[in-house]
Amino acid sequence: MAGLKDGIFVEKLGSFLQKKLEEAHQTNNKSLIHIIESQYLIDSREGDNTPENNRRHYEAETFPLFEGKPLKGLERLYRKSIAVEPTTICAAHCRWCLRSNYDKLNLRVEDLELIARFIGSGERKDNVREVLITGGDPFMVVDRLKILIDLIIQYAPQIRVIRVGTRIPLQDPPRINKELIRAITPRNGVSIEMATQVNHIDELFPESRDALKRINEAGVRIYNQTVVLKDFNDEANILIELFNELRYLNIECHYLFHCIPLIGMAHFRTSVDTGLRLTKEVVHSGEISGRAKPLYTALTDIGKISFYEGTIIKREQNRILLQSNFSLKDRLKWNPDWEVPDTVELDEKGNMCVWYLDTNDD
Repeated sequence: MAGLKDGIFVEKLGSFLQKKLEEAHQTNNKSLIHIIESQYLIDSREGDNTPENNRRHYEAETFPLFEGKPLKGLERLYRKSIAVEPTTICAAHCRWCLRSNYDKLNLRVEDLELIARFIGSGERKDNVREVLITGGDPFMVVDRLKILIDLIIQYAPQIRVIRVGTRIPLQDPPRINKELIRAITPRNGVSIEMATQVNHIDELFPESRDALKRINEAGVRIYNQTVVLKDFNDEANILIELFNELRYLNIECHYLFHCIPLIGMAHFRTSVDTGLRLTKEVVHSGEISGRAKPLYTALTDIGKISFYEGTIIKREQNRILLQSNFSLKDRLKWNPDWEVPDTVELDEKGNMCVWYLDTNDD
């Protein structure tokens, strides 16, 4: 993900996807060509002058001093969970990556141990129950992933769930080998889950299906976070087919994300209203199980906000004001260094409302 060169998010495909793309061209498989090229190859529209000019989706990083040393690779927006980024390396670069403009980072074992001790100390001992290991892609650094999980179990025994975010099963499934399976196998009473992102059923290559099956068989729960992408999967029938297949692969359909407003992503973004319409068409279709209905959600400056009745409380030109139940006072208790974004307003209860950049569907 972090891969800026001269201000441009560099293109990276990887040998597995490159081979799939070559085969698709050889067989004139236009659908698969579109699936791969749209997601991973640079589009000339990325340089368009659009309102989406932010380079960061939110400022969640925290750089506390612990035992006299600065901690790197930590994010915290929620009281019960904390995110750790051991690497910023990925097997391929998704063109809508929310961390495309992050600085490159590869944590050492001593960094990971310090983080694990930090998670198991102070107010976190009472509050934090889940750790998200993200990146980059943690499956790219299997040795450090296993070490980090073991260190969290050792130094932060209050942790009940460890989640690992990855697209490796789709981008480079041969990496799902015995060593990786051992690294993520649940142990010591701690549940281990895997978050992935399948955006179209055609991404589920035979090799990907086999990799996902082996992860499931290891006792790892898998959940999916699809992003609505314009002219890619923004049709109800495409999402219904995908969510049904994920259900049959024993993968939970957790989030349906609105594409974030970052620089270079305008051509991927639908309006929020289009996402709301799609969600209604999908969940009320009668064509999918109630166990396969995701939450339509936006990644805002203050964290994830799912759309319910009353979530949108005001519209102003191309912005919408979203209601959250995040208490600013509470957040500053456990993340005192967090800087309140200028997009935030407080309601009468002290909960944060946040302005979010919408778009039109022209």
